[in-house]
Amino acid sequence: MARMGRPPLPLAVRVKFWEGIEAGWSIAAATRAAGCSHAIGRYWLKQAGGVRPRAVKQRPGALTFSDRLRIEDLAGGGYSAA
Repeated sequence: MARMGRPPLPLAVRVKFWEGIEAGWSIAAATRAAGCSHAIGRYWLKQAGGVRPRAVKQRPGALTFSDRLRIEDLAGGGYSAA
C-alpha cells in the first residue's frame, strides 16, 4: 500500500537543521541553512521535544550521499588518490 503525502526529506537535511539548532540558530535560520520549510523545522523541533533525536546524529566520518556521488564522479573521470 502506498504512503500518502510527501516523501520524507533526506537525512542530510535533518542533520543540517539540528546542527543549526545546536549552534544556537533560530528555527528560521536553521531551516534556511538546511533547505527546508520553517513549518517542517517547527514540526521536527516539537516532535523531538526540543532535543535532537539520537537517530539523526551521523557517525563521524560517515559519507553522505553527495560525498559518494562526488567520489563516483572522480573515479569515473580517472582520478586516483596517490
